[in-house]
Amino acid sequence: MSYIGNSPETAHYPQQLENGDGSTVSFALDHSVVSATSVIVHVGGVYQVASAGYTISSGNIVFTSAPPTGTNNIEIVFRGVQVQIPTPADGSVVAVKMESGEIPFAKSFTSSEQTITSAGSLTIPHGLSASPLLIQARLICKTAEIGYSIGDEVVLSMYGSDAVNSFGASVVIDTINIDIRYGSHANVFLLINKTTGAVSSITLANWKLIVRAWS
Repeated sequence: MSYIGNSPETAHYPQQLENGDGSTVSFALDHSVVSATSVIVHVGGVYQVASAGYTISSGNIVFTSAPPTGTNNIEIVFRGVQVQIPTPADGSVVAVKMESGEIPFAKSFTSSEQTITSAGSLTIPHGLSASPLLIQARLICKTAEIGYSIGDEVVLSMYGSDAVNSFGASVVIDTINIDIRYGSHANVFLLINKTTGAVSSITLANWKLIVRAWS
């Protein structure tokens, strides 16, 4: 629905009722207020003037004269108390508390290190209960070569070939497995030298493959 001018805004105006006993002048307030004008007060239905009929002190309303005896005959209405919206603790909002589809790639899988074999094949169960939406493969350097150090991870383009050579790997995914077929070239993968930028083939024994998947 549209509005002329500013859109209407709502605020919280809680009410507090107290019982007068003819002697008590101070009552603890349910909400913090900054001044006497932050509340509207009636005693026995009679409006009380701020500062004249009552004051605010240390979270209490203090009446100039004790309200007479009565049940709920003291009415205190708080002007626009700010509604505090709690901030969830870190890590406390889990996927099951979110609407379906609101957390893309919430489920993930990372394979163990896989041996690289010319023309070899792998069938890796991913356990995601659905066909992955995203797949990423990386080579992990186990023995330094081509400018790379042990532990370096290189993100792969999975397939490449020319008229003679078949490099890289093909990947087929379904709801259960990630199936990989390595290229038939003896060295399987080509990498750009980390230091020189030149293209070099890898030594298979110096690298492992890991596969990551998200759904």
